[in-house]
Amino acid sequence: MGDVDLDDGFGGVGPEAPEVRSDVTGEESGTASVASLTAPDGRSVTIWGDRNIRNVQVFTPRNFPFPGPGGPFLGLAVAIEPMTAPANAFNSGAGLRWVEPGESWSVRWGIRHQGFRL
Repeated sequence: MGDVDLDDGFGGVGPEAPEVRSDVTGEESGTASVASLTAPDGRSVTIWGDRNIRNVQVFTPRNFPFPGPGGPFLGLAVAIEPMTAPANAFNSGAGLRWVEPGESWSVRWGIRHQGFRL
């Protein structure tokens, strides 16, 4: 990520987005949106969601506490948050899904990682 600072929302990740992938397998097969980050060494994190996930928020804090020998240290992290509506939706009303009393609404999403030692 270098000198890039992100605290941004990205829309258009839902079913109509041209970059939506359907080549995922397992629990996330048939999903409508997939967002991935891959490091130069091949490690990757993928967030997948159903057609209700139409936005993602990306944030790169530079002061994330990591455990380490001699105590925790601060470093760069990357967060990807799946969202059903864009940032500020409670104020703007954009993209909100209202759930009436007695009604239910389900959203499915998950996280997949590859190449990390656990």
